[in-house]
Amino acid sequence: MANRFLAVLVCCAVSASVWALDEEPLVAIDEAHIYSKIDGDPILGKDLIDLKIEEVWDKELEGFVQHALTQDEIELGKITVTDADADQEVKYLLKTYADKIPGLDPKDLTPENLASKFNLQMSVLRRQTREAVAMLRLFQQEKIVKPDAHTDDRAFREALQQLLEKRLSEKGIVKDPKELGGGEGVRIGGRGYSKQMIRDFIAEAHSQFTKSEFERCLEALKLEKIFQHALAKAKLEITEDDLEFHFSYLCRQKELEPPFAPGRVVMRQMLAAQGITPEQFIHNRLTRIDATMTKLARAKIGAAQLQAEFKNNPKRYNRTEPLIAHIFIRVLDPEGRPYTPAWKVPGHAPLNTYVAQRRDEQFAAAKPKIDSLVEPAKTDFVATAKKFSDDVESSRVGGTIGRVGKETVLMPPCDVAVRDAAAKLKPGEISPPVRSDFGWHILKCLDQQDVTFDEAAEHVYVNLIHDRRASLATDLQTSAKIEGEK
Repeated sequence: MANRFLAVLVCCAVSASVWALDEEPLVAIDEAHIYSKIDGDPILGKDLIDLKIEEVWDKELEGFVQHALTQDEIELGKITVTDADADQEVKYLLKTYADKIPGLDPKDLTPENLASKFNLQMSVLRRQTREAVAMLRLFQQEKIVKPDAHTDDRAFREALQQLLEKRLSEKGIVKDPKELGGGEGVRIGGRGYSKQMIRDFIAEAHSQFTKSEFERCLEALKLEKIFQHALAKAKLEITEDDLEFHFSYLCRQKELEPPFAPGRVVMRQMLAAQGITPEQFIHNRLTRIDATMTKLARAKIGAAQLQAEFKNNPKRYNRTEPLIAHIFIRVLDPEGRPYTPAWKVPGHAPLNTYVAQRRDEQFAAAKPKIDSLVEPAKTDFVATAKKFSDDVESSRVGGTIGRVGKETVLMPPCDVAVRDAAAKLKPGEISPPVRSDFGWHILKCLDQQDVTFDEAAEHVYVNLIHDRRASLATDLQTSAKIEGEK
């Protein structure tokens, strides 16, 4: 069970500088209060809290599950803890940790000061402490911890974690909305808990915002209202396809930035670093708001606008990286796998030496085939690629793999060896056989290096959407009647 109050105390004990930080002003959110109006449509405090709850739902759902499991244990053990009992434990914890924070006046280390500094709710701290004390007493009765133990004891925390993990394993948990009944937010064992119950649990801890958080959420809700009104006026609606398109648009934007890697790869890496999946991101409410602007921006973009953008802004679509094509002969190990760097086994030099020898033998066996294609490639590269290349995708278009620059991240079956060799070619030149981790390549720097509309079309579309999103957001906000906080 994550006792946030205890976690704050530990944080303070680790570093006195944490206590010295200037806290942001807090804004207590009243669910019934009107904080703004967009064309007469109110934004309530409930809307702000709901937006925050959507952002933290997955994380806080874990806390709710722990809370539910803990409550079951407390009820089964018939343990009763009063607010006075909880307050007594808090006083002990404060006294214990006050001495561990250099330069701190113990009088400053109070529940109220902690709550203010770390944006906590006293009701949540008291509930968590009551639950922790109840579980402590249960463990004391069962002689799992010592009679004089407290909730900050390591033995207690470990015993609690083990018990909750055991109960969760025994009961099982269902969080997938597709597997839950109507209105259910989670099911633990055979018992379902409603979304409203979970929402109320989370809202208790998130009913006050920092000033910057309040301004961010309020601004997002204003945009949501403005875009919703614009959608209704245009008789449009956001579909699953629109959300997927918006994700693709963001991926394409990433491809226009160094290191010019595949956009979906970059986006997945960025999201993974944040601990969320692409599906979670796509169905996030803030993403939906952003996707709405994308839909409105592209609603009036047609072939004529794309052609005009390309014609009127040629410098915007010029490319300095050469356009490269290749003929590829794949080399695989005896089990049918490519010899990527993963073939090496750390700490097994003899095995690696043996595999390296086999690898060289496989590449040597394939060398005559790639050598035999050099002259045909010089005569008709496109026809040779279509007939002999093992890269099915590129062979369909005569071997073209795209523009390759010094920072380009190539996807299999091309790698850095292909990139480096391509950088040395001039228009019309063909390379000798190049060895990559995936096999042998013959590269050609294509004679025609000018960017054509077909090559740039996707880039043109992304740029037009980007430009129109910016102007559209400004126009819609300017034309909307926005009333401030009431």
